[in-house]
Amino acid sequence: MNIDQINKDSIKKVSDKELLNIHYRIHQLYSVAKKRNNKPQMKLFEAKHTIVANQMIARGMKHKSPINTSLKKVRSMYNIKENITVIESINCWLTESLLSEKLIKSVVYKIVHEHIGVNKYKSNNQIKDNLNLKKDLYMDDEDKLEVLMKVEEFFLINLPDREIKKWNVVKDIIKTITSKKINKEKWEKEKKKNKKEYSDVLQYGPYDKDTF
Repeated sequence: MNIDQINKDSIKKVSDKELLNIHYRIHQLYSVAKKRNNKPQMKLFEAKHTIVANQMIARGMKHKSPINTSLKKVRSMYNIKENITVIESINCWLTESLLSEKLIKSVVYKIVHEHIGVNKYKSNNQIKDNLNLKKDLYMDDEDKLEVLMKVEEFFLINLPDREIKKWNVVKDIIKTITSKKINKEKWEKEKKKNKKEYSDVLQYGPYDKDTF
């Protein structure tokens, strides 16, 4: 079951074994989010943990592990053996709610293509991660600043002007944006709310489900 699918109704349909598995996974995810000081994710997992814990109690299972209980103690309480597959899936669970790199890359390619100083690359499809902004695309600092402003507008983030000093190749711009860990749901809501204000940059799309 996907973390976003956990609610009061859906959790009633899982088996006892899966319920315990989900409970432990949430503890794992919370532990990782806490280490990263990712407060939005911590809040999300706390809410999901409450739903799961209430269902465990409703089924007559003992629940004595608050969300901040150590993983070792949780395993001991419920006689759980460590599952490496679950551990490897943690990063996927944590990044499900972030904007995909596919979308970020698509938008960056289009924005960069608008500001290159050479006609060699006739479409944004010809823009690649390893292209040098200065040598290949003939972009100066002014071009980079314009790209930075467009990036800020589209992704609703704030970047210091000095960030362009780190941009040597196209991939560097993508890295800057992905490092901001933009929450997909909040970003989409903000975009819809400010559709008129951002109409000039909404053209960069695409917004189909596959992109996200």
